[in-house]
Formats: sequence, C-alpha cells, structure tokens
Amino acid sequence: MEEYMVNLTDEQKKDYLNGTFYYETTELFNGLQFLRYNNKLLKNNEIDTAVFTINNNIAIEHILLHSRAFDEFFYKGISKQNKGIQQKDNLNVRAVDYISDWKGIRKPKSIVMLEKWTNIQIHHMDWRRLIVEYKDKEWDLTTLVKDLLIIIDSFLDKIDKKYHGDNTKALKSKLNRYIAITIKEELIFKSVKTGTSVTFV
Repeated sequence: MEEYMVNLTDEQKKDYLNGTFYYETTELFNGLQFLRYNNKLLKNNEIDTAVFTINNNIAIEHILLHSRAFDEFFYKGISKQNKGIQQKDNLNVRAVDYISDWKGIRKPKSIVMLEKWTNIQIHHMDWRRLIVEYKDKEWDLTTLVKDLLIIIDSFLDKIDKKYHGDNTKALKSKLNRYIAITIKEELIFKSVKTGTSVTFV
C-alpha cells in the first residue's frame, strides 16, 4: 500500500487535485463565509445566542482543520538538512509530489501562529489551555485564510498543466474572487476567540 502511494500516476495526481484539493480549498473559504454569516444572524437577532456559539465554534474548528491540512501539504518535510526541499511522504500528499524541487513559499506569520496554537487548542486535550497566555488566544482567521488562498493560487500557477482538471481550472478562476473578498474582509474583521463571539471593528 505504501509503495503504491509513492508511485501514483500523473492521472491519479490530477484526480487528487481535481477532487480532494478542490474540496479542501472551497471548504477553507466557505468556513470563513459561514463565520461571517453566523455573526450577521446574531446582529440581526435572527439566531439564539446558544446556537450562535455552537455555530461559531464549529466554523472556527472547520477553518483551522482545513488550514492545518494545507500547512502540512505545503510545509511539512521541509528542513535545512534537505537543502530546503520538501521531502515526500509515503501516505501524505505534499506539494513536492507535483513540484519536485518545492521549497515552500515564505511562511506568513498567520501560519506560524497556526502551527503554534492548533495542537494546544484544537487537536489535543492540553493542560496549557488553563494558562492565561493560551486560554486568551485570538484567531485572526481572515488573514490566515487569505494567506493560504494566495499560496494555493501560486502553487496552481507553478504546477504542470497536465495536473489541471475541470475543477482545478474552475478553482483558478475562483481564487482571485476569494482572495479579493478576504482582503476586503480583513479591513473590517478583527479577531475571534474560541468559544466567544466574532469581533468586528
């Protein structure tokens, strides 16, 4: 099984981008839009506060889950020992499976913070959640999604056209709109705390 995963054909790699990669990207963006929609419902008194909080936490975790998947796709396996070139993995798909000398794109602060906080606050039942420094962590989700969309767009520009399927081509045309929306939202979106309401300025 592991040997098979390493030696995928170009057509299988294309299918992966056309299916899973497309899904991950659209869900990353949709999670942020749901977060804003949920906040709008609360402001218009169209949703119970308890339901709002549940929706809010679902949206936050949804965004962070998909963000972490992209973080590993683009940055996992990159080290100085490998001259900065990402190393392949037997089971996990990485950018290097499409671009043999992939070194990643300069990691923005939002992804550095994602790596620092998600294990503590999302993926593990961590004692550090009791420490004020960690307990009061605010997520700048708009910037995180925007940064990832820009990296995704750059990656799709760099890969061989043989990997582009119908969904991937459609995604390329959507990304400019997605990025423009998140840049606009970045001007009004401040931050969000896990378990609390979305804060706008």
